[in-house]
Amino acid sequence: MKSRPEEELLQLFIDGHLDRETNREVVTLLKSDPELLDLYCEYANLDGEMRHLLASHRGLGEDQSLISSLAQQRTIRKTRWVSVITAVAAVLTLGVIFYFKIIPVPPMVAVRSSPGTVLKITHPQTGESAPPAGTLENGSVLSLQSGSVEITFASGVRSIIRGPAEITALDSQRLSMAFGEAWFRVPSEAIGFQVRTPELDVVDLGTEFGVFSSPEFEDQVHVFSGKVRVTAVHGVKQNIVLTANEARRVGPIGHLKEVPLRDDELLTALPTERIDGAIDTDFEEATFAEIGLRFDIPDPERAQFEFDSVNDRLVAKSFGQTEMFKFREKAPIAFLIKPQAMHWFVETEVQLLDPDLGLSMAGLVVYEDVYGAVPPFTFALSEWHHRSIRVRTVPDHNRVIDRPVDQDRATLRIEVSENPDPEGLSQYTFLYDLSDGRGMQLIASHKFSATHARVGLFLKTSQELERSRSAAFHRLTMDALETSSSDVDSSE
Repeated sequence: MKSRPEEELLQLFIDGHLDRETNREVVTLLKSDPELLDLYCEYANLDGEMRHLLASHRGLGEDQSLISSLAQQRTIRKTRWVSVITAVAAVLTLGVIFYFKIIPVPPMVAVRSSPGTVLKITHPQTGESAPPAGTLENGSVLSLQSGSVEITFASGVRSIIRGPAEITALDSQRLSMAFGEAWFRVPSEAIGFQVRTPELDVVDLGTEFGVFSSPEFEDQVHVFSGKVRVTAVHGVKQNIVLTANEARRVGPIGHLKEVPLRDDELLTALPTERIDGAIDTDFEEATFAEIGLRFDIPDPERAQFEFDSVNDRLVAKSFGQTEMFKFREKAPIAFLIKPQAMHWFVETEVQLLDPDLGLSMAGLVVYEDVYGAVPPFTFALSEWHHRSIRVRTVPDHNRVIDRPVDQDRATLRIEVSENPDPEGLSQYTFLYDLSDGRGMQLIASHKFSATHARVGLFLKTSQELERSRSAAFHRLTMDALETSSSDVDSSE
């Protein structure tokens, strides 16, 4: 005699109210328990099954088709069930048709992408057994080259991931992220959802949180509401519970170090328009994500970017040594991906907020799509021993031009012609405007590699002054180039 809980479970199975995983567990029980299989046959009366199938067509599929077959293969003691089982098998077959052709099983993870996104999904299965396009199952890998995606688990977990990134769906409650930036919202019924990076193991305890993972920098977790349990994967493997408005990065020996909350850098909704590329902003937007800005900050304790909503500007702050000559040493960069155009420009208005302190410069860089990489040049308003507009190639510390100025505020512009050189070099033209009525002034033109993908705003400071220094960016424009700089005034 079967217990009441088993009878209730069987009824839920027949009614189609179990999830796929529990369905399979019931199938295993029915295959191994003849008494339970008999009970299944008794419950499967024709009228009830007909009403259920016609009403919802749920709970069917290979599992129930298999059980129907097993039921038919068994010797049924009561002959009155023979016709019933035959009828049920026929109805189940009809249900399977509806199941596969009308009401497909929801995928474990559904994937949507924003305009302009470049991605690739690979599965352990191939051919006809592979999951449908735009879905992830156990072991599926999503490689996001650029753009952003929204992934939604059947459990209700939702995530927005911005490229470049790579994730693997381990199962319905676990996700591995090799690298990338992701925001997660986990409903109460999915508590326990886990995100694993190369350096952190994050277990949700009912929350909204973000994860940053990069091969070049230490992985971070930021909690926006609720709480998570975070564990360092290596070293001393520190384990703590974080609550709302707390954030940590993992140290080199497995300690979790407090960092400022980055609550406006992650996308929380899938963009309806392409973010990377053309942009024209005076920094009135509420979040970095709305602009598309991302951050390459080797040491968050040494530097940061923040919005100044009162003055509508982006402020960069650095403390002590944040160099990037010959090698990158903590200099922070806020970057975008360059436009997809053969000829394009970027322009910003920059202001040194502590010009009297000296030993700082702020402006524009273009560099490869790698965190922590050294840009090939800096184009800046500089207060390095004297005030000037400066273009300098970085790796060999070779000054290209240093034009003295009096102002602590200037507009900097770079115009780029991609790959016009037989050797694969692109032409970069550097211009500036001091708002003195003279308009744009041509300062230099130089050739650099065409492989650079990031366009960045930076602040660089010297270790000779162990004080905080700041610079403000009042606007940022980047787009395809429609006019030439050949007619601008290059005279002094």
